Amino acid sequence: MLKRMVLFRELIIVVEKSNNSNMTIKMILKTLLYMKIFIIFLWSRLMKIWKSAYIILVILSCSCSVFPQNDLRRIRFEFESSTGYLNSDLGVVIPAQFDSGTDFVDGIAVVKDEKGYHVINEKGEIVFRTEADYVEKPNNGMILFKMDGVYGFYDYTGKVKLEGYLHAKSFSEDYAIVRTTQKAYYINKHGEDVFPDLVISGGGNFSNGYAVFWVKTNEGIQKGLINNSGEIILPPKFTILGEFSDGLCEASFNDKVGYIDLSGRFVIPPKYNYGFAFNQGIAAVQYRTFERKQPFYPFWRLINKSGDIVKDLSEDVVVFSDFIENYAIIGVFDNTREKMLYGYLKKNGETLINPIFDDADVFHDGYAVIEYKGRDALLDKFGTIIYLRDILNPHVTSR
Repeated sequence: MLKRMVLFRELIIVVEKSNNSNMTIKMILKTLLYMKIFIIFLWSRLMKIWKSAYIILVILSCSCSVFPQNDLRRIRFEFESSTGYLNSDLGVVIPAQFDSGTDFVDGIAVVKDEKGYHVINEKGEIVFRTEADYVEKPNNGMILFKMDGVYGFYDYTGKVKLEGYLHAKSFSEDYAIVRTTQKAYYINKHGEDVFPDLVISGGGNFSNGYAVFWVKTNEGIQKGLINNSGEIILPPKFTILGEFSDGLCEASFNDKVGYIDLSGRFVIPPKYNYGFAFNQGIAAVQYRTFERKQPFYPFWRLINKSGDIVKDLSEDVVVFSDFIENYAIIGVFDNTREKMLYGYLKKNGETLINPIFDDADVFHDGYAVIEYKGRDALLDKFGTIIYLRDILNPHVTSR
């Protein structure tokens, strides 16, 4: 390239020395020369940028292989009445050594042993200990605790940020409902009453920007809805009011449950005995009335947001949970009619696995804690039963 440029420049010099050379030709040749110089300069700059980018990519790829990222996912499991944690490869990270434990939230979990409650990190290291009588799982940057009958909140380092409440619920979407001897009200993380004009008897957690509140009247408890500005969206007139999900929530004025929108209009008339929240357009409802009360009511069906029947479940099936990570817990009585067995339902009405388990929990991070024929196990979303005894040895510790 450079050699051709030198020859091109020499040609221009020869033309300029010639008295008979046309001025137009001279201008064209000069223009072409300058264009070539600019192109060579631009090309050299692009090559430098490409080389720098290539070097950076090589360094990053090497660093990823030489210094692999830690797998911080933690899967809670129960083994012989003790709680421990696995990584995503089902390797033991924290052996089963606690009486109980929460799922990990924001990199920490609350566990309990004979010494009391502790907060641990993903390595099982103790972040802080507490003498509280009760501690809930971390949520929204705060940890709810109860000590000597009084509620308060730790931050994630164990510092007491708020205390002195007769009752409280965990923070959610930056607010928590608390109660003192004077009133019930919502607070922020500084303990300030964020809706001072709101007069209520109690309330629920915020979810998707809304929270259910209630007041005591001569007719009993009446429930309504507020937004996260403290504005009353639905006045307190419902006996049942769930959390809004998919734009609808279960509601009732009497004994029958239907689904309303944010205007308070019943999109699905109140004709069911019980209903779970909608999840991606599907909800489970219990539709048959019984003359006498019993611990578990069968006759369930799945409906869509128009109220149309998606599928009637088998008459002996009982639904026990919302659809969480696309699966709901279901149950049926065994042949003796004395013991309930549990399984999992998909949103299309098909079963992930039929009710065969002695105990079952909702899915979290792709796995559900189960007990099958007296053996502790995990269930994945393919319906595979993973027996903990097979993967824990030699990590099983005596207590």
